[in-house]
Amino acid sequence: MELGNRTKAEAVSSAIEDGDHDSYTRDERDLIRLGKKPQLKRTFGFMQILGFSCTVLVTWEGILSVSTPSLLNGGPAGVFWGYLLIWIGSISIYTVLSELSSMAPTAGGQYQ
Repeated sequence: MELGNRTKAEAVSSAIEDGDHDSYTRDERDLIRLGKKPQLKRTFGFMQILGFSCTVLVTWEGILSVSTPSLLNGGPAGVFWGYLLIWIGSISIYTVLSELSSMAPTAGGQYQ
């Protein structure tokens, strides 16, 4: 992606140095700072955020439907301690992934 005689990366880096921040988004500047070429628009509208939040909220219904066999076989104590252990493991995984992806805020940052 050429912009005249300069590439977009050179244009953004010179724009950052010159203080011309209006022509490039913060996302583009961050990607170029990381050595990545901005190719995709990463914007979330109202419908995308609503869809994601509904997906997250439906997990409680899933927990209720999955807990029935556990209640029948292990009782309330088995469900409680199993849920607690799984919760601790999940929080550990999410914490590590969030820390890794914060180092390079790109799609798939934890794989870099």
